[in-house]
Amino acid sequence: MQITASLAIQFDEPNHNVKYCLCGIIYHGSFHFTARIIDKAMNTYYYDGMKTGPECILEGKFNTILNIHEVEQRKASTLIYTLL
Repeated sequence: MQITASLAIQFDEPNHNVKYCLCGIIYHGSFHFTARIIDKAMNTYYYDGMKTGPECILEGKFNTILNIHEVEQRKASTLIYTLL
């Protein structure tokens, strides 16, 4: 199964709209988790504690990532959104 990553999710309420923006993706495979973190400027960082230690590695802008659904043979399992 493949999940679809929308850059934003919006809920229309009677008096206002609520918008959440994608800020992270967690990947799982081979009994290990990794992540991508997306900042407000759409810079995308890769994190794998076993390979990069405490550092996040800048991959580039979100729209330049060729395969956002998979990284290092791990599949996206969780999308994280934040309220703006």
